[in-house]
Formats: sequence, C-alpha cells, structure tokens
Amino acid sequence: MPRTRSWANRRGAADLLERSLTLSRRIGDRQGEAETLAHLAEVMLDQDRHEEARARFEQSLAICQEVGDRFVEAKARCGLGLITATANPVSARLHWATALDLFTSLGTPEATEVRALLADHPVPAAPVRV
Repeated sequence: MPRTRSWANRRGAADLLERSLTLSRRIGDRQGEAETLAHLAEVMLDQDRHEEARARFEQSLAICQEVGDRFVEAKARCGLGLITATANPVSARLHWATALDLFTSLGTPEATEVRALLADHPVPAAPVRV
C-alpha cells in the first residue's frame, strides 16, 4: 500500500468500492472482499477518516490471513502502520516490517517503499531514567 494511488474522486471511489464490497460479499468472494476493504481503507485514510480506515484494514487483514493473500495482507499492514505511526511507532514498525517481509518474499516493488517508511520512522529511543 504505500500511498502510491491517487484517489482524485474520493466520493465516487468510495461509492464504487462500497458497491464492490457488497457484491463480493454476496457472491462469497473472500479475496475480492479483502482487496476491496483495503482499497476502501486507502480512500478513508486519504479523507482522514482514520478509525474507519483502521477498521477496514483490520477486516482486510483478517480475511487475507484466512485466504492466504499475502500481497493484500502486506498492503493492509502498511495502512495500519501509517495510521498508528504517531500514536504507537513501535506497532507501526512491526506492521511495516511484516509488510516488508511479505513484499520481499513476493518480489514486488512495494518492498522499496516500505524500506523507506522504516528508514523515515526509526525506533523511538527509550526514556532516560534519572
């Protein structure tokens, strides 16, 4: 997922994705459901609807793990990392590290983008006790 897709018409995209999600669920296409949830979460993230995006990414992640879709799982983990980066940088890095492992094992170019996210968000220093 690193944010490479531009959702220029966000409302239109969200409406189409909601319809796609309904259809995927109606016909029992779990993989299509997971992918649509991840895309819908990306749109919501672009709209700063972080909690809704988090819920969609988490739903996508659960389905991906069920059906074995490692690519969409990695996208969902990237999104969860972006959402949690400020409040919980350790959790964000864990999501990104897992996404990096998945993208690398799949040989996809998204691995490079995830490496950049990890480099841009170093491990936070432990508090100093006096």
